[in-house]
Amino acid sequence: MRPLSALAGLLLVTTLSACTAGQPTPSPVVSTPATSPVASPTPTRAFVCVSPEVTVEPQGETTWKVRAVQVRETAADGSMSLVDMPGEEVTRGVTWADDEPWLTDPAVRAAVEEQVPSDLADGLRIVSDLLGQNPMPGIMLAYHGVHEQPVAVTVTCADGTTAHGTGATWTLSETGILDCEDRPTPKDDIPARVADQYCP
Repeated sequence: MRPLSALAGLLLVTTLSACTAGQPTPSPVVSTPATSPVASPTPTRAFVCVSPEVTVEPQGETTWKVRAVQVRETAADGSMSLVDMPGEEVTRGVTWADDEPWLTDPAVRAAVEEQVPSDLADGLRIVSDLLGQNPMPGIMLAYHGVHEQPVAVTVTCADGTTAHGTGATWTLSETGILDCEDRPTPKDDIPARVADQYCP
């Protein structure tokens, strides 16, 4: 029989061997090469149209358009009735063939507006004032209209960049008052045309 000390030594060796066998195998160390940082793309700078110049070229014939009409009828007892009649639509602003963001820049819009206005005087106020200044009896009609001229519009920047569009300008603004009970002549002029279209 072995002495107890020998058995204790054998047991210790066996236990240590068992513990060593149960440990996980260490993973191999893998080195990752260093990567250079990726540079951010340089932001694109928005184009700015410097010193915009606007040119306008007439296209085709002008068209007479009535913008506002007001008819006042004064009865024998002095009572009055007023009727406002809508005028014709006019072309406003510019329709651009080139959809360029810089066309909305304040400097460009101001240059375009100076050559091709997008607004007109208040036609209804004009005819109302005209009737108020002429208190004549009967059926009176006041009108205000313009000659609309189609135009081609070009904006040119200092570096030669261009944009093209179409619009309209208004020339020969005309305002008048007439008696619907005494139709004007000749029949082909503007007052006669207005009377035929708007007099009751």
